[in-house]
Amino acid sequence: MTNAETYATVGRRTPPAVLDVEALAMHRGRGLVGPVTIRVEDPFGLLRVDRPVVRAEEVVVVPASVPLAALDTGALAGAVSADEGRVGQGGSADDSELRPYRPGDPIRRVHWGQSARRGELHVRQTTQAQPPEAVIALDVRRESYQRLGRDDLAELSDLGGDAAFEHAVVVAASVARALAARTSRVVLVSDDPDGITRHAGDAGGLTDVLVGLADVRVRSDARDVTEVLPDVRGRDVHGMTAVVTGRCTAEQAAELVSATIGSSRGILATIVPPEPVVRGILDRGGWRTLVVPVAGASAQGSLR
Repeated sequence: MTNAETYATVGRRTPPAVLDVEALAMHRGRGLVGPVTIRVEDPFGLLRVDRPVVRAEEVVVVPASVPLAALDTGALAGAVSADEGRVGQGGSADDSELRPYRPGDPIRRVHWGQSARRGELHVRQTTQAQPPEAVIALDVRRESYQRLGRDDLAELSDLGGDAAFEHAVVVAASVARALAARTSRVVLVSDDPDGITRHAGDAGGLTDVLVGLADVRVRSDARDVTEVLPDVRGRDVHGMTAVVTGRCTAEQAAELVSATIGSSRGILATIVPPEPVVRGILDRGGWRTLVVPVAGASAQGSLR
């Protein structure tokens, strides 16, 4: 943001000056607004005093979203696993299903005996029909957004796939907003440059997911999504799995289905429609395909 100046007259009988600043965000990410400094000068230019009044503050610009009318409640039908459905149907406290403690869980649900036996806090699953949880895995591999093979999207293959990736980030934000309204928790996962799985949304839900999407970057050395998803299962995230990518091959589709056997429902969100063989693999694995094309390139997004 460039330096801005404004002039205001101050004095004993002059109303207080109000300075309004508008900033137009062109790109997602983090930036600074400020600081604001007041410079006081006498009419003759003999005295000049600069006084900071507002310090610089970080502003996080989250990605926009697009309508996903086709992503309705039916897409989540059956997302609650059979194991969740059995919880709370009777029996003693020791018969209740346990899972590791997460920040925000009521302390009354901690099973102290099992926690001591297992060496870490565990809580009881005490509700019979808990809403499902949702995982959004964003593919950050550059190769997934290059050479998309569509004439109407040829411009997205320029600049190393960066433009296509930015659209995928918008798709991920759109899917996150849609799933957050229908699930108990939404978590964003992606591959970090240090080789570990990056999680966003464990505590703050949708807000943390959108902030996480403001920070992701496309990379040439990133791991495949199928290498990231096993780390998600270890964190007790279950229910819905949504994978956002630029394109998906038959081999990748088979690996996705295999990597999410424990999930009861999956969605593949892509920029370009996948090949029929890819749809077939996903259909047989119980997945749905959500195509969210670039605005103006083809018809509106559809869910199959």
